[in-house]
Amino acid sequence: VKGAHTVSVQGVPVTFHYIKAPLEDEAGEIVGICGIARDITDLKQAETALEESEERFRMLFEHAPDAYILADMLGEIIDCNQAAEELAGYGREELIGNNFACLPWLDFRQQVRLADLLAQTARGEVMGPVDFTLTRKDGGEVIAEGMSLPLFIQGQNLVLTIVRDITARKQAEAALKESEARY
Repeated sequence: VKGAHTVSVQGVPVTFHYIKAPLEDEAGEIVGICGIARDITDLKQAETALEESEERFRMLFEHAPDAYILADMLGEIIDCNQAAEELAGYGREELIGNNFACLPWLDFRQQVRLADLLAQTARGEVMGPVDFTLTRKDGGEVIAEGMSLPLFIQGQNLVLTIVRDITARKQAEAALKESEARY
């Protein structure tokens, strides 16, 4: 039998990993128990800290106001956040596993431009920020600003693309230019 058990030692919780086995005599009769225990308190504390850190990262990723899209170097989407779903109008299940180039959110000219920029990221360079027009699933258009960062996670080269909806800002800039031209 093996397992882990936490006990209080002078008011401090200490976790032990243990292994117990029956102790038999020459006739095969159980005459006792043999066991060994190892203090794994530090390991358990490190595991808890890692889990808490991962949860904080997941919350930051998931609830960031900008769209976060994690993809491999070929453009296949591995993960995305809620803002990416809202920006593109596609559900996460429609985005994950698809390739940037296979989704109808960029016209051909912008797809070629994006491929060139992602090649820059694949060489280890930060891409952007660049502006582009994204066609949402419902056909609406969004003016977006994006940048991509090369990442190396668990032995894999990945790309994190961060996209911000700048439609309102671009509309305000156009209105200001129009107003200045009139006066």
